[in-house]
Amino acid sequence: MKYVEGVRWSCLLFVLAACGAPPTAPRRAERAPEPSPIVAAPEPAPRCAIEVHTGDAIEIALADLEPFTAAIDRGAATLTPTDDPARYAIAVASPLRFDATARSDGQMLELAVAGERAAGAVTVAPGTLVRTLHARGDQLVAELQLGHRVPGARRGLELAVGPVPIDCADVRAVSSDRLPLATPTPLPSVAIRVADPPLTLRPVRAAPAEVTLTPLERGVPVPVWVLEEHGDDARVAVAFGDETRVEGWATRASLRAPSDEEAIWIEAITADVDPGEAVHAWGGHAAPEPTPEENVYVGVASLRPSSPVLASPDGPRWAESVDVPLEVRVRWDREADHAQLLRIPGLFVSAERAWVRLRSLSIPSRGD
Repeated sequence: MKYVEGVRWSCLLFVLAACGAPPTAPRRAERAPEPSPIVAAPEPAPRCAIEVHTGDAIEIALADLEPFTAAIDRGAATLTPTDDPARYAIAVASPLRFDATARSDGQMLELAVAGERAAGAVTVAPGTLVRTLHARGDQLVAELQLGHRVPGARRGLELAVGPVPIDCADVRAVSSDRLPLATPTPLPSVAIRVADPPLTLRPVRAAPAEVTLTPLERGVPVPVWVLEEHGDDARVAVAFGDETRVEGWATRASLRAPSDEEAIWIEAITADVDPGEAVHAWGGHAAPEPTPEENVYVGVASLRPSSPVLASPDGPRWAESVDVPLEVRVRWDREADHAQLLRIPGLFVSAERAWVRLRSLSIPSRGD
């Protein structure tokens, strides 16, 4: 019976086809979908580690405590740029070990090599100061300082210039605690002009890239020497005695003739200076000595290796001592089981945030 039913269905289908059932439209050949373009993942921020021996404005943040600051002098640390121009990550290796952040304005970095940067707009020399260095995409970008003023006198000019792409290998810690003076050098020009800061320059007349010039001294304009003029633009430059230079195209509308007072100022900042004069780059720190107290020991002690340093007697640990004994100066209430570190060679931090357990110390008066 099943066989008969199957034959009937087959015949019915055959009859429908023969009676002119509309033929199925031929199917178009389907196009294979085009492969989507592969977007390469962005490169991670370049890894950059700069060894330094001095550093100021190091900020230590702990839970439930106000951040506090420290500074190192003749220590050892590594600065790593972040994506924040105002801050570095810092890993201090001695005289204590700890990780923290460091404000850019407290670090002394310089370029180790000469050359042109920012598409030729900026010419640098060994010793050019790096004011800030941060990661921007797959680049390291710096703000540089051109020029060094005579301290306490209106001679010389200091310009912040940036952004300037920089290779990490070209940056080092400042190699001397004395920075030679570098004042502006007059250039052959068609005119001297000034601009209200910041002044924006383009390396090439039609280039979209820009660098800005801002004097570090407040209330003064940006002086420039006009090399040539084309239409609404002027090619200008500022050069210094250490062979650093910034040059590019500015709009003529952004420039003006200097006033009589500004003209006198330009003469003053370009005047010759004694090459023996210099700027002190690092001032260091000194901790005050506490007032003598009864039953309180203030003096030398030896801090044992790998000892924790606490933010308060019962507070969190923020650092530890290195792997060798370290001679420190302490304040110890003889009835307490903690002592304050008053002086740590190579490191300045408030004693209010530098406590160690008594067992971490060897104190001569105890016969340790």
